[in-house]
Amino acid sequence: MKSYAKWLTQTEQCLSVLEQEHTDPLVVSEKAVRQLKKILQAMKQEVVHKGFANDSEEIYFFKSVKPVVLSKLLLYVKWFTIQSKIPRSTRKAQKRFLIEHIDKLQGYVTDHLEFYHYYRQGATAFDAHFFLRRKTDMRWYPEGYQNFTDEVFTTSHDVMVATILANDMLITKIKKEIAMLSSPVHITGEQHLKHPVPKLFWTGGKVDLIELIYALQASGAINSGTAEIKEITKLFETVFHIALGDVYRTYLELRSRKINTTKFIQHLQTNLQQRMHDADAL
Repeated sequence: MKSYAKWLTQTEQCLSVLEQEHTDPLVVSEKAVRQLKKILQAMKQEVVHKGFANDSEEIYFFKSVKPVVLSKLLLYVKWFTIQSKIPRSTRKAQKRFLIEHIDKLQGYVTDHLEFYHYYRQGATAFDAHFFLRRKTDMRWYPEGYQNFTDEVFTTSHDVMVATILANDMLITKIKKEIAMLSSPVHITGEQHLKHPVPKLFWTGGKVDLIELIYALQASGAINSGTAEIKEITKLFETVFHIALGDVYRTYLELRSRKINTTKFIQHLQTNLQQRMHDADAL
């Protein structure tokens, strides 16, 4: 299973680099689609030539690996379309356009509610029917015959899982866009502030700051969890006058720590608790 799981890491790393290098959503989407197609093609070649050791490995691949990568492709294709067609007139028209897209995406869940609950609840009873290629009973194919077009690399429900994941991510992106359109226009720079922004510099380690950035993003405390790593990174780089470089690579290094993967977060907790203890002792 680990041999196929490598594609998840490769996909995440590839997209992280693209998101850091480009800010235009159309450029990011176009480049991401191109790269994801290559990754999926390479995955298919490996499946064709290597196959699977057993049913469990095949189910794992078509339930937890391929759909994740495919969902990213679907996400960027749909996001490119939305960004290309969004009205350029008023904010009200743009918000209406985006809300209509959310309704359409949520309609997919309604149409496939039974399987949606099965997947979201982590059920496994019918995995052999949903995620093994040899199970070709038409009763298990909710999308009709189209899933038979590539029997080597498709099961009855792996595309549906990918669509569910893509729609969830897309709804999050759209809601973030709506929130931005709903917020008042702010004056850029410092002229609107009563007091100048203090000059602050990060004097800790870069690794520590990156650990904090990922913790904040994972907590959902910024923009209700819709803020992306690159956005939070840019904010901290600006505020603290620091260049953090390849934050994703550093994040991988944090994950590879044998012990104490969140050393800085624990350091913060220890020091804050000590300060509170010292204050209580006065």
